Amino acid sequence: KMELQPYEIGTVTINASGEDPAYEVMRKAIKMRKYYLNQVESYSCDVYIKGVQRVTSYPKKFMGFDVNAEGDIDPKTGIFYLSESVSKFYFKQPDKAYEKMTSSKVSGNSKAFSFNRTSDLLLNFYQNVVNVQVIAKRGFVSPVAEGAMFYYKYHLVGTFYENGKLVNKVEVIPKRDHDPAFRGIIYICENTWRIHSTDLYLVKDAGIEVIDTLKINQVHLPVTSPPAPLPKTGEGGTAGSEVWMLFSNKLTFSFSVLAFKGNGMYLSIHSKYNVKPDLLVKNPIPYAPIEQATTATLLPKEMKPKKKEDLPAGKTGKKENKGFSSGEMMKVEDDANKKDSLYWAETRPVPLTQEEVVDYKKKDSIQVIKESKSFLDSVDKKTNRFEPIDLLFGYEHVNRYKKRDTESTVQHCTRPGTGHTIGDTQEV
Repeated sequence: KMELQPYEIGTVTINASGEDPAYEVMRKAIKMRKYYLNQVESYSCDVYIKGVQRVTSYPKKFMGFDVNAEGDIDPKTGIFYLSESVSKFYFKQPDKAYEKMTSSKVSGNSKAFSFNRTSDLLLNFYQNVVNVQVIAKRGFVSPVAEGAMFYYKYHLVGTFYENGKLVNKVEVIPKRDHDPAFRGIIYICENTWRIHSTDLYLVKDAGIEVIDTLKINQVHLPVTSPPAPLPKTGEGGTAGSEVWMLFSNKLTFSFSVLAFKGNGMYLSIHSKYNVKPDLLVKNPIPYAPIEQATTATLLPKEMKPKKKEDLPAGKTGKKENKGFSSGEMMKVEDDANKKDSLYWAETRPVPLTQEEVVDYKKKDSIQVIKESKSFLDSVDKKTNRFEPIDLLFGYEHVNRYKKRDTESTVQHCTRPGTGHTIGDTQEV
């Protein structure tokens, strides 16, 4: 069960400026933005992703076609896509990414691979402009961007303590309706002024396309701890030398396209971080040193640099980031979709909802029926009916169970002196 989280409004001193305390919090967060953006030189982590898409309203027929002819849309829940995946993700500044999908599960299709990809879901609010390529051609201004004060108004909603650290709850409000800006809440840690979490969203006024709303819920957690007591920052508190990374990332959206309405959700959980901080990045607040991880530990086996003595004569081994430099962004293991239900029960960090459990069971059972010989033979019987038009374009006999096609073509010629057309059938 989730515990109640009390929020407190601190003592506010009213002065001539009448400025909301949130502005001072955000100024310090903006000052720290560039440091946190570049704090980590490279990292690797495990990523679990679950994606769900559903339609809440749709026509039976669209442009003459039966919308749910294949039964992909569950008539009760409206779910037409449910998938899970597990990947190993690698990142190197400024923008190099490599992903290896080790496990994949798609409801109703055991032979398919998931469309989930970590890099498509990553939204970094330490960047001045946050790009969401799928829904907009232009980017959106982060609440902690260098020029954020031009786009946002801020309001301190309250504060709370987590593990003894004070966290500020700040509401962000676009100054103008049609600016490319977020709405909602951003949580900023006191003293270190890093992003703790977000509860932000975009609407049509911000310039998004295809979908109506997009909500972004992120939570960051520390992945490394300082080896020694921390120094005073001179700003009324102690700054931590911890490295915080994205732990959970949830994107929720709703859409309305033509006669179709629906919604969806993509959730990613990031764990087992291996982080290499960049100690050359200048920090506005003096931090204690952070232990470095070696670069080799962050790379997959095929990307690790070889020892000098193991290299052929004349080779230096300088081209160590082979996976990044090759241009390959993602690799799917051949056996990724072969994992059983026991594996997924032990691996998934977030339990399935009752709707998702039912969707897996129902659609996986339907798949078994659709792959049976009796079902495929009944489909073939209808498909293999000879029609007059086959005389012009050829006749194809299909055996789906044996995965075999037999195509016949009719070659036309005229009998000399009669004007009658005859046809010779040839099997291919």
